[in-house]
This record gives sequence, C-alpha cells and structure tokens, in this order.
Amino acid sequence: MRRKDKEINDNKEIEEILTESEIGIVGMVVDDFAYSVPVNFIYYQKAVYFHSANKGKKIEALKKNNNVSFLTFIDRGVITDKNPCNASQSFKSVIVQGKAEFVKDVYLKQVVLDELVKKYYKESEYTALKGNDFQNALYKAVNGVEVIKISIDMLSCKISHWND
Repeated sequence: MRRKDKEINDNKEIEEILTESEIGIVGMVVDDFAYSVPVNFIYYQKAVYFHSANKGKKIEALKKNNNVSFLTFIDRGVITDKNPCNASQSFKSVIVQGKAEFVKDVYLKQVVLDELVKKYYKESEYTALKGNDFQNALYKAVNGVEVIKISIDMLSCKISHWND
C-alpha cells in the first residue's frame, strides 16, 4: 500500500470490517476482461463465503479461473471542502486476493447459508424463521445454490478520514 499512514494492520479491526460490512464485490476474469459483481457474504473461519445461483456468468468464470479479488467497505460518506480538489471520502476497506472454491460439504453449506440469514435478517425476523419451514427452505437452498469460499492469500486494509 502506497499510503502507509492509512493502512490497518490490527487483525481485530480487519475482522470487524469483514463482519460488519454488508456488501462485497467479487472480481474475476471473463475472457481476459475484469468482471465484478456485488454479493452478500460472511466472513467465517478466516475465509469469505458467498452464495450464488448454480448457473450464470459468475459460475462459469469461477470454473475457468478461480483467482479472485474481493472488496468490502464501510462508508461514512463524502467529506466536502471549499476547494473541491480537497474533497475526500470517509471509509474503512478490506481488499482480498485469493482462490475461489465451490463448497461441496453439505454441512458447511448449511452453516454458511444459516449464517448469511443471521447476518442479513434482524434477530426477531431470524428467530421467527426458525422451525420446520425454515429447515425445509434451508434444505432446498443447500441443494439449489452454490456456496463459494474465498481462501485468503493476500489481504490489505485501509482507513480514510475515520473519526470515532
């Protein structure tokens, strides 16, 4: 990272960003061009996981080349200035480079999908989902979607204009 003053090396803070941020961007290569898509994701057991339909451009790209980048961030908005050249953004971001692999273990797929629901639903909504209907839906989802794991080979984390 060029700006070492903006670099975050604290593992706890990095994991907080990976846990608290809501949208991730997965970058891959399709026919020698960059291709990026937003995904819902979780950070679980030192890896990034997301789900996908089992067909489409993203799946075909990952089958051909499993090298990926992943970006997530927490944004606090634009910082304006009288001089527009001094305007900036307040954020914390994490960039990952790694390998994508399709999760085949049914139990792990269930855990990841369950954790995704916990992350994106309010606790009261999640609790209301529990029961036979939820288990039946989860079972169908496990068999009907792909769960992809991004193993982290390289990670960088940056902070800009963040005041707690």
